[in-house]
Amino acid sequence: MDRFIDFDSDEIALVNGKEQVSYRELFVRCQKKGGDLKSLGAEKGSIVSVEISNSIEFVVYYITCAIFDYCIVPINDLLSDDEKKYIIDDCNPAFIVKQGEISVNDATRKVDSDIYLICYTSGTTGSPKGVCHSLEALVANVRSFNSLAGINSNTIMYHVLPMGYMAGFLNTILSPLCAHGKVVIGEQFSARSIINFWPVALENKCNTIWLTPTILSYLTKITRSESIISKVRDSFSLLLIGTAPLLAPVRDAFEKKFNLKCTESYGMTEVLLVSANILHADSSVGQLIDLAEIENESGELKIRTPNLFLGYYHQGKMSEAVAKGEYFCTGDLFSCDDKGNLYIEGRKKDLIIKGGKNISAKYIEEVLVSHEEIIDAAVIGIPHSFWGEEIVAVIVSEGSLTEKAVFNYCSLFLSRDLLPSQVVFVKDFPRSSTGKINKSMLKEIYL
Repeated sequence: MDRFIDFDSDEIALVNGKEQVSYRELFVRCQKKGGDLKSLGAEKGSIVSVEISNSIEFVVYYITCAIFDYCIVPINDLLSDDEKKYIIDDCNPAFIVKQGEISVNDATRKVDSDIYLICYTSGTTGSPKGVCHSLEALVANVRSFNSLAGINSNTIMYHVLPMGYMAGFLNTILSPLCAHGKVVIGEQFSARSIINFWPVALENKCNTIWLTPTILSYLTKITRSESIISKVRDSFSLLLIGTAPLLAPVRDAFEKKFNLKCTESYGMTEVLLVSANILHADSSVGQLIDLAEIENESGELKIRTPNLFLGYYHQGKMSEAVAKGEYFCTGDLFSCDDKGNLYIEGRKKDLIIKGGKNISAKYIEEVLVSHEEIIDAAVIGIPHSFWGEEIVAVIVSEGSLTEKAVFNYCSLFLSRDLLPSQVVFVKDFPRSSTGKINKSMLKEIYL
């Protein structure tokens, strides 16, 4: 890692509350942590699972494993006990780190020397899979992305995403540190943390942030202080959006309130960061980073990049295409304009087939969330004896909306065949730990 990050500096690398750590101090901490693991029997390729709350300590483990050629398996501490057990059982680490305590599990467990990171997906489309990446691929990817997005030594990143997932490491730690910027670690976003969300960022003069669409929506509705809005507008120069599709009404409401442009991006755990909408083409996820290629022969987005994952951990058959250097099928539907801007039309699995017609759930969701009393919405298809599938709108709202009011509103914008046949009101959605709505679980609930 010292080949990719300049540790020979007294510039501040990390901030968490009152604690500040320079690049030089960070390297010293990592050397000590690596020595601690080595004294317990760790060697090149040893698997180290790490379950810690967002903190400087979590960053230390990420970098330690890179310096000492250990393989890190990050685990989000907010997962359920069953989810954590699944990951531990699947990767069977040599060492288990839990809230700072190191225990020896099976010191003989090692991986191929190329594997630095095994990052488990959030499991919205099935059981979580361990996605394997080399350190070289991760670094090459953030360097390309930094060049496109303008992340550099002046970047002060406000970090509020879970460090146990790819976006909480690649986007918000590795990217700014490789650019010799600064990372300010805030509380992982939740309904509780939203009250003090902006003050921490403003006190530390943050100018860059990664947000999910869910966080963006909450901030738009909760932030009412004109003084705070003005300070946020003056402080932030780059506001990146990722991990899930950004619906146009959510984007427009935020941009109108804060007078800041949202820069949507596209990426996946398997293919890493792929694009960024730096030119702010309407509803686009932007242009591809260097060396990323897409296959433009079908409606499904297929990507090939030198930074593609090495495969799924001990799932050989699923990894054969990766080894052959073929295009990776993302499962997302897309289009591309003549300027090279990429547009995500929705998930292939989210298509609703009603009476033989393919219907985009995303299109209906954008209409729903444009209603001022609807906080979030998900549209699913459930079996119907005549039509094949019927459209169900599941809604989180504030106020006293009725099914009839929602139907009447949709009628203003949607043709009759796109109107929901049912409207279900919920307090919240089943979500992954990265904030994605779990539509598979929604369908199970309402079937």
